[in-house]
Amino acid sequence: MTQTADPQSFDRFALDYDRFVSLLPGQNTGWLLGLGLKGKRALDAGCGSGHAVEALADSFEEVVGLDLSAP
Repeated sequence: MTQTADPQSFDRFALDYDRFVSLLPGQNTGWLLGLGLKGKRALDAGCGSGHAVEALADSFEEVVGLDLSAP
């Protein structure tokens, strides 16, 4: 039996997730920034609320966040 996730399942959780992540700024992106990545372009596929996109903006000329969930 193959299970598939509802692509809009995050929609119901998006505002709560963003509120939760905002309580501890940098906590969910600290590991990413610790990698020391730099360059011209970065892509965050499944970016959710865009916290990692925002964090990467200082190290890249262009950062694109892509998510199936509109919220």
